[in-house]
Amino acid sequence: MKKQFLVLVHIMTTLAMFSQNEIAFKDLVSQSQQHYVAEKNYNIALQYSFYQSHTSEEIYESYSGKIVNQNQDFLFTMNTIEILASKGNLVKVSHDEKVILVSNYNGDNQSPTNLSIYESYFNTIHVFKKNGGYSCELSDPVMKQIPYHKIRIEFNDQYQITKQTIYFVSEVRYQNKLGQEQRSVPRLEIDFKEKSNKTVAINIEDYVHLKGEKMVLSNRLKDYQLIDNRIKN
Repeated sequence: MKKQFLVLVHIMTTLAMFSQNEIAFKDLVSQSQQHYVAEKNYNIALQYSFYQSHTSEEIYESYSGKIVNQNQDFLFTMNTIEILASKGNLVKVSHDEKVILVSNYNGDNQSPTNLSIYESYFNTIHVFKKNGGYSCELSDPVMKQIPYHKIRIEFNDQYQITKQTIYFVSEVRYQNKLGQEQRSVPRLEIDFKEKSNKTVAINIEDYVHLKGEKMVLSNRLKDYQLIDNRIKN
């Protein structure tokens, strides 16, 4: 009976701790969103660093990116990928593949500043104070289809995101310094660098524009493939 009681106490304590961490994480996400929403115009420089494994210290590949927010429009870049939301349209561009995908924009910000998408993805959440700010670790994904098994998000004392670390699930192929093919499960670190309130123009016509009811490519990207997935009223 005593053993059963101790097990029950352990279960209840674990549930209480999870509930407290979940509430703390949701509060941090809410505070962070309020911070970015309050600033209608901003741009943030990003630095992406890929590591070959979850524990390796040497950067295998790195590149820069940015987040630009202008009122209700946003632009998010990552190496040769661009995601743009403007005038009710969501435009995703892969410059490597020379493909542009256009769909309806429902107001969901798909940039790294939007953390609400993670709230229901993980079974385990830990929140703790770090360097005057906060660090959140989310693990044990709800669904197997999620491509990462753990994410760490760090905030400063102003609820600004300073870093995200993504631990992937699947192995990827790469070549070592000797040109030999190897496999490993990588991690990605995204450092949020300097933030500026300088206005940066977001112009969807640089990518696509309407010609009557038809969506067409801009002259700059006329050699790309356009996939129009908009749902027309």
